[in-house]
Amino acid sequence: MPDDGEGETVGEAVGELVGAVGEAVAVAIAAGAATVPVSASMLRAAVATDPTHPRATTIIGELSIHSAEFRRLWARHDVKETVHGRKPFRHPRVGDITLDWDTYPLPGNPGPFLLVYTAEPGTPDAERLQLLASLHATRSRRPAPADDTATRA
Repeated sequence: MPDDGEGETVGEAVGELVGAVGEAVAVAIAAGAATVPVSASMLRAAVATDPTHPRATTIIGELSIHSAEFRRLWARHDVKETVHGRKPFRHPRVGDITLDWDTYPLPGNPGPFLLVYTAEPGTPDAERLQLLASLHATRSRRPAPADDTATRA
């Protein structure tokens, strides 16, 4: 596989993209979400860059085995490159949080993109997102364990 100049092959990038979208489809199916048709068509768009990629065939096979709805949607061959949406999360530290997401294309092939999650200002979701940022910042600022070799001399 060609290298993208950053040490990751295009095949690895496709595998990661397909894996992320495939996971979103599986979560939507498990939750009985109304987003399953859109998620399935987004998976088809992600797979289009390399339809024979091993991770793609594995994910599509697993989803097909476990979901009649996915099999029906996959057979429709709908393709949708969604650039924005809304996604619910359940985080162990802050609970349920729903975020809006947008994608922004970046130069390269097979089409890397930046995925940005935001919350509507002034909402409980925005407060939970701010809490997550604070928790991360606090954890990141913890001092490193002292190296006591200097004090032994």
